[in-house]
Amino acid sequence: MNSRLCWVWIYFKLCVVVHSFIPSAQQNQVDIQLDYDENIPLEVEGDPFRLNQILFNLIKNAIKFGKNGRVIVSIKLVSIEVNQAKIRFNVIDNGIGIASVEVDKIFKSFSHANEAIMENYGGSGIGLSIIKNLLVLMNSEIQLKSEPGKGSLFYFELDMPISRTPDQEKSAKSTPILIVDDNKINRIILGLYLDVLNIKVEEVSTGNEAIEACKKQDYRIVFMDLQMPEMDGIEATRIIRENHPNSNMVIFAVSASSKDTMKQ
Repeated sequence: MNSRLCWVWIYFKLCVVVHSFIPSAQQNQVDIQLDYDENIPLEVEGDPFRLNQILFNLIKNAIKFGKNGRVIVSIKLVSIEVNQAKIRFNVIDNGIGIASVEVDKIFKSFSHANEAIMENYGGSGIGLSIIKNLLVLMNSEIQLKSEPGKGSLFYFELDMPISRTPDQEKSAKSTPILIVDDNKINRIILGLYLDVLNIKVEEVSTGNEAIEACKKQDYRIVFMDLQMPEMDGIEATRIIRENHPNSNMVIFAVSASSKDTMKQ
């Protein structure tokens, strides 16, 4: 089901996914990078759950088959019209690659590119047939460019309706985002992630400070740590909602343990 997507959140979620793969990437001696096009409109419409599942599986495969190499996840704006943006998603590795005669086979359920891959890597890839079917539901298709010994590029493009006009988009990008977390390192890391999007970020360290900050500024997005001393994120969110019942502010509750989140 399509819903409004905020690309600040999509980018942050991708950072979480990439971060979760760091141990396996290090084990395979793989350097993983995320490349994001800041020209992508701030808000579009799409299916965040299918998109997350597709990218998760593609990244996992890239690390699995990209030993002693590099994996690049890139999101690029292909074209933009008044009401629609075409966005391309790329997952690139310089691993074992796939022969052209094997390409069709790997997108079929319960099939392997060849016996050597099955023996050494445990299969031709995770969920490629599922990815193919999910993209069909999103009016797209998975594409592959690969050469044995030189790596693979999996990519797809999505036509995504834009939720805002250009003037609204410019205004939205000038609206700051608030990070609420008692851990300074967590604030720095999240701030660095969001800095790539060229969006102003403000920080506070307590629930009370978050409430006062929201009285002074109508934030577009708030990342709220769940566990903080004196006042936790749930109580702070409740008070902010009571003080701003008609606000369009989106508050994401952030877990200190995994930085996994839920929308409030």
